[in-house]
Amino acid sequence: MAAYPRSMETDTRELTVAPGGDITLGADLLGHFNVAPGDKLELKLLPDGRAELRTKPDKGWDKVFGSIKYDGPPVSLEEIQATIARGWAGQL
Repeated sequence: MAAYPRSMETDTRELTVAPGGDITLGADLLGHFNVAPGDKLELKLLPDGRAELRTKPDKGWDKVFGSIKYDGPPVSLEEIQATIARGWAGQL
């Protein structure tokens, strides 16, 4: 059984190839693939001129590192661990 709504099974889009060979995906397609500029998609070439486009699985921690912004002074590992312990104890 499909993991997406039945209406998506036959949803066909027409894309135009720009003079430089680029294809632009509109906001609705970016949302469908759950991707943003800089993310990767995987294109699988199939017989008879067909292709399958999928979201490329993230195989690393690249998106995690730097995802939480902190502009304060440097904090030691011991301070971080103490804060985590206070959080788990409900003291924050």
